[in-house]
Amino acid sequence: MPTEADARMVIDQLLKDAGWDIFNKSQVSTEEAASDGRADYVLKNSRTRPLSVLEAKRFSVDPYGAKEKARAYALSLGAPFIILSNGRDHYFWEYDVGDARPIIGFPSPADLERRANVRLHRSGDLATCLRAIPMPSRFRFRGEDIEARPYQLRALEAADAAVISGRRRMLFEMATGTGKTLLIAMLMKRWFQAAAISRVLFLADRIELAKQAKETFDDYLRDYPSMLLYGGKRSLEGQIVVGTLETIAGQLGSSGFGHAYFDLVVTDECHRSIYNTHRATLGHFDAIHIGLTATPNPGELRWVSDHERQLVRSTYMFFDCWDSAREEGQPTFRYGIQEGIRDGYLADYQIYVAESKLTFEGTIWKDDEINFLDWGRKAESEDRLKLIIEEYFRVEEERPQPHPRKTIVFAVSERQAAIIERLLNKLLPDAACLRIAAQTNRSPVEVRQSFAQKITCYSNNGNPKPLIDRFKFDPLPVVAVSVDMLDTGYDHKEVENLVMLRPTTSAIKYAQMRGRGSRLCPRIGKSDFLIYDFVNNH
Repeated sequence: MPTEADARMVIDQLLKDAGWDIFNKSQVSTEEAASDGRADYVLKNSRTRPLSVLEAKRFSVDPYGAKEKARAYALSLGAPFIILSNGRDHYFWEYDVGDARPIIGFPSPADLERRANVRLHRSGDLATCLRAIPMPSRFRFRGEDIEARPYQLRALEAADAAVISGRRRMLFEMATGTGKTLLIAMLMKRWFQAAAISRVLFLADRIELAKQAKETFDDYLRDYPSMLLYGGKRSLEGQIVVGTLETIAGQLGSSGFGHAYFDLVVTDECHRSIYNTHRATLGHFDAIHIGLTATPNPGELRWVSDHERQLVRSTYMFFDCWDSAREEGQPTFRYGIQEGIRDGYLADYQIYVAESKLTFEGTIWKDDEINFLDWGRKAESEDRLKLIIEEYFRVEEERPQPHPRKTIVFAVSERQAAIIERLLNKLLPDAACLRIAAQTNRSPVEVRQSFAQKITCYSNNGNPKPLIDRFKFDPLPVVAVSVDMLDTGYDHKEVENLVMLRPTTSAIKYAQMRGRGSRLCPRIGKSDFLIYDFVNNH
C-alpha cells in the first residue's frame, strides 16, 4: 500500500518542477518545528522567512481535511499561505481571505513571494482596503471628462462584494456597446490600489481585439504598464499582459507563465473559450477569473438551440454562476440590451423585413450555421442578389433625411461578398451618387468606384486592417461587405444600417451581429439603427 513517503516523492518532484530547490534548506525545509508538531514542508522567501506551510498526505487521504492542522503550523511560523497535497490533489489556502481552493500545480518561488509582498502593501484586510478606495464619479478617458454611469458603479460594487466574500470566479454579462473593457480597466485600477492584485492577464478572442484592449488600458491605466503578447517568447514585463488564448497556451509551464503568475485573469467573449480546448489553458492559472460576455443566458433568449444551451451552460458553470435548480445562469452582474436602450446608453433598432429573400428550405444546418456547400448556388445567384440590392437602395432613398449611412453587410462567402460589392457600386442610384459626392466632397466617379468595399480575411493581400480603418475613419466606403470580419468586436459608432445576408439560427451569432449597430453617436445624431433582414434571421 502506498505510504506518505511515496506521496512525498511526487511532491518533491512537483516542487522541483515549480522551481523550488528542495535541497536548499534556506528555501525548503522539512519537518520544521511548529506549534505542537512539525510542518512537513516550509517554503521560504529570498530572506529565508516562511511563505507557506505544505502539509503532505498519502495518496488515499484527501488533503483538504488537514487544513486546520496546517493552519496551526502556519500561524506559529508566521506563514501567510498553506498548500495541502497528497501528490495528486492539491489545495492552496490564503486562510485569512477564503477557503482552501483546488490548484493543479504549485506556485514558483518568485510568484509566491510576489503574492506575499502584495499583501504587505495592504493597510488592513481586503474588505477594509477596497472600501477605502472611492468609487470613480468622473474620470478622463480618450481626452474627455466622463461621468461614471450608474451601471458601471453597480458592477464595481458587485465585483468588490464577490472578491471580499472569497469568490474566485465571476461573470459579467453586458450588452455590446456598454463598455466591458473600460469597466474592467476601472475594476483593475481599484484592485491595484487596494493591493488586491499586482498582475493581470487579459485574454481577447483575436489579436485585433487584444490591441484595442491594450489601447484602453494604456489610456485609463497609465500608472500600470501593459504589454501585448503575440508570437514567440515573452521579452517584456508588465503588470497587465494582453494576448489571445492561442498565444498564452504556448507560454505555460516552468519556462513561461506559472500557475500563480497572474492574480487576475479576464477572458473577453468567454463563451468562445470555455467550450473548446482552451478551457485547460484557463484552468492552468490559480487566479481570480472574470469572464466577459455579451451573450445572454438561455432564459433571456426567445429561441436557443441545444448546442448553444450547452455552450452557455458550460460558460456559466466554469465561472460558478450556474443555477442547476433553475437551469439558468446567474451572473455576478448583468446589464442587457433592453436596459441599455431604456437608460439611453444604447441605440434602439428597427427591423426591415425584406420582400426579396434568400431562402434556404431543405438546406442542411450544423451547430446553428448553414452548410454553405448545400446552399451556395442560391446565395451567390447574381439575379437574386440584384433584386436584394435594388430593394435596399429603394428603401434607403425613401427614408427621411437621406445621407450616406455607414452600413455593414454580413455576407456568407468570399464570392458572394465580391458580387455584392460589385452590384452595390454598379446599382447605386445616380441621384444618391451625386448627393453623396456633394456631402463627402468627393467626385461622383470616386463615389461610384468606392461606395462599397469587400472586407474579408483575404482582402488587401491578407491584410484587411487598412480597409477596416478606412471604413471607420473615411467618408468612403459607405458600405462594408464583411465575411466573418466585422460581426464581433468591431466598434464603429457611425454604423446606422446592418444588412443580413448571412443566415443563422444561432441566437449568439445574431446578438453579436446586431451589436455592431448598438452604439450611440451624438456627433451624427444617431439614436437608432436599422436592420435589413433578407434571410429571416429575425
